[in-house]
Amino acid sequence: MGKVKKINITLSQEELAKINDFARSDSSSRSGFIRRATLDIRKLREKAGDWNGVAEIRKWRETR
Repeated sequence: MGKVKKINITLSQEELAKINDFARSDSSSRSGFIRRATLDIRKLREKAGDWNGVAEIRKWRETR
């Protein structure tokens, strides 16, 4: 990991509670959980390539 930067974010109590629960269940910190989540999202986007999720949802809605 390169340089780290401390940030502030605003979340609802419910969102923070969910993050805390996920982090606790994984024996991780909030920061560790959020860091892994952003890496996972990046990997999913790379794997998806040019896939357009919004367009796919619109197609699915049109077929219903």
